Formats: sequence, C-alpha cells, structure tokens
Amino acid sequence: MKIILFWGAALGFVFSPVTPAMALEGTALSVPEIKKQPPAAPDTVQTPPETPTAAKTACMPKYLKETLQAIKYLSVMLAKQGRLEPGQLEETSKDISRLAIKLKALLGPEILQELEAEEKELLYKEQETAARSSLAQTRTALQIYYSDHNGIFPKDLSELTTGYLKFIPELQLPGHVKTGNVTVIDSKKYENNLSSAVTDSGGWLYFSSTDSINSGMLVIDCAHKAEGESLEWYKY
Repeated sequence: MKIILFWGAALGFVFSPVTPAMALEGTALSVPEIKKQPPAAPDTVQTPPETPTAAKTACMPKYLKETLQAIKYLSVMLAKQGRLEPGQLEETSKDISRLAIKLKALLGPEILQELEAEEKELLYKEQETAARSSLAQTRTALQIYYSDHNGIFPKDLSELTTGYLKFIPELQLPGHVKTGNVTVIDSKKYENNLSSAVTDSGGWLYFSSTDSINSGMLVIDCAHKAEGESLEWYKY
C-alpha cells in the first residue's frame, strides 16, 4: 500500500507541468537599467521577440491523467476492499493481474531492476529509522528506571514493561530477520573489548552487571554498518 501511494505521488510530482512563472514564483528579480537607444533607421525592420508557446513552457506526457487516476483507484480499492462486492472484486482482480503482466513486459528488465533497487533502499531506510527510534526510546526508559530505583538498572529489559515500556521493541535491520531477542551479559568480561560481545544476532545486547562499567548499557547486536554511515550498529 505504501509503495503504491509513493509511486502515485512520485508520478504526480515528476510529470506536473511547470511554467517559467511557476519556477520563478517567490524569487526576487533585479530589473536592469534601461538605456535609451537611438531611433532605428527608416529602412530597418525590427523583428518582434519570439513569444514562448505552451508546448515550449510545459510538457504533458501522454496518458498522465489516465495513469494517475488508475493508481488512485487501485489504492482506494486496496484500502476499502472490505466494502466492495466480493464477486465484482474477484472479477476485477483478474483484469488487474492481466494488466500487471502487460506492464511488466512494457517496462522491461532494466527498468524493473531500477525499481527493485529503489524499493529496497526505501525499505532499508525505514528499517534503520525505526531501529534508531527504538534504541532511543528503550534507553530513555532505562534512565527513568535507574532514577526511580536509586541508581540501579534492571537485571533484564523485561523489567521495563512494568510501567516504562508497553513492550520491548522488535528490530529488523537490513540483513536480519525481525527479532525482539535480548542477550543479557551479567559480567565484567567484555569491559575492555565490547566488540567481542557482539554476535550479530540483529537483536538487543544488554549489560546488566552492577559491578561492570558497562552496567545499564544497551546496544544493538549488529556488526553491520548503517547505510551510508561509518559506524557499526553496536557502536551507536
């Protein structure tokens, strides 16, 4: 559903006609000083400046209106299919399936590969944004717990669900399955080498030992680097 709406919006943006007046809207223009020119000789013929035509100022692709309308109706159909007549919906789905086959053949492998790469990039960014948000949210809950319990962190993240979090967030980073698994380390073993504690499970890594300098530390158990970043996930 998100992908359909995204491409619908993208098509509308890319193919919307833009006129010079629209492009310059809100732009301050400086008017150059106009110098008086000597009168033209009687036999001189001055050609009037060319007036831009609509074809030069805007390019309206063929079938734009029909394409955007189809995308809109398909999106609404998916969102409100529970209110539609089942028989008609089933018959229409056959037409949609045939259309999808035709569109796939029309686009060809090169464009389809580009589409797949763009969708994957969007998905990865969404997963990484969610992971950063979950990490910040859970660390905040840990600090509040610490303040409420006289400077003591919980032995396990599950203790946060007693009033600090509704549930322990799940993670799904690129290259990992979705998981809410928490690996608890209740020792001082990895004080000098945090990376050796990382197993790349894609879940949570929590240090609970009150004798350790890492007490209360929460990181993401992932050795991969975030997209376009120089740090591995467990270093955030």
